[in-house]
Amino acid sequence: MSRNETYVGRAYYNRRESIPDQRFRRRTRQRLRPREQWIAIEMPHIVSDESFEAVQRSSRENSQWSPRRINAEAWLLRHVLKCGHCGVGVSSHRMRGRNGTYHPANDELLRAQLSRLDRKVDGATRERQRLLDLYQRGSLELTDVQRRAQEIDGRRELLEEERRAPVEKRSLLAQQNRLRHRIASFAQGMCAGLNDLSLRAASEAGASLT
Repeated sequence: MSRNETYVGRAYYNRRESIPDQRFRRRTRQRLRPREQWIAIEMPHIVSDESFEAVQRSSRENSQWSPRRINAEAWLLRHVLKCGHCGVGVSSHRMRGRNGTYHPANDELLRAQLSRLDRKVDGATRERQRLLDLYQRGSLELTDVQRRAQEIDGRRELLEEERRAPVEKRSLLAQQNRLRHRIASFAQGMCAGLNDLSLRAASEAGASLT
């Protein structure tokens, strides 16, 4: 009823035509004709044009912002957010894996990478401690201890440098997740508000019928 123009006195004849169905032999299917080919038929005017248009407007907005239409590439503020520095519109995308499938940035992957680097750093620290123990026991000369300790310290410094990147990525991912949750809450509130508006418009249309 909310989309049927008959209730506002606009009915049409010759809206559809039969055409051959290419999928099946000896069958036809219905196709909507261009609107200019429709033949208008006068009908009783039951619902006001204002109420009918309000329902159509709410229906279009609900369809545009429906969560079913929001995916990884089409998020709620995709036409709104822009870079504050250059003015370019913000986009969203997923990462493509080696097998061609898509996957989002994963905190578990970063956590596993950090765990591996932490083990290597701890291993270098224990190796340096064992080196000092051997020197204290008299098993190594001071020059050997200094040379090997320098090698261990250099390797551990490289590991610490490598560790900074996933730490920063995890911090950025946490910020993005918090922002994503806020946007999701905002979207939920918007959808609830639009649904309420649609219900009120439908209720007004129903009241007009009575």
